Amino acid sequence: MSNIVRRQQVKYLIAGAITAVLHFVLFSGGWLVLRHVVPYPLVAIGAQALTVLAVYPAYRVVVFHATGPWIAGLIRFYLACAAVLLLSVVSLVSLVEVARLPVPVAQIVTALWSPVVAYPVQRFWTFRASRVSTSYPVGKRSQKEAVSAGSRSHP
Repeated sequence: MSNIVRRQQVKYLIAGAITAVLHFVLFSGGWLVLRHVVPYPLVAIGAQALTVLAVYPAYRVVVFHATGPWIAGLIRFYLACAAVLLLSVVSLVSLVEVARLPVPVAQIVTALWSPVVAYPVQRFWTFRASRVSTSYPVGKRSQKEAVSAGSRSHP
């Protein structure tokens, strides 16, 4: 395993921990304020939406060093997070309703496995390496090729 991938995984784990804490704070605060009005799965969905918007720049710039359009990346990031959210809500409801865990404890358990499940999706789909085309219009060369050709023409 290359050092680059290992460093990326360490950064991802750190970002995942920060994401989990932020989501837990938003969820807990929302649940404490809204628990008599809004069901906890909806609070989890709202907390997820806010968390995704808050952490996307860190994942994009710090963890994956992504290039390309921000909005397209955010849409992929949100879709990947939505898939994990679906699993998280099912897990949360199961832990609360079937296993009878208190809501905050169930949310912590869910938050622990979510980054692990999300990593492959984020790495290989959301922030996949851009495919750079090496084809150029007829008569055009890349800047690297032009510089290389120029250096060969001068003795």
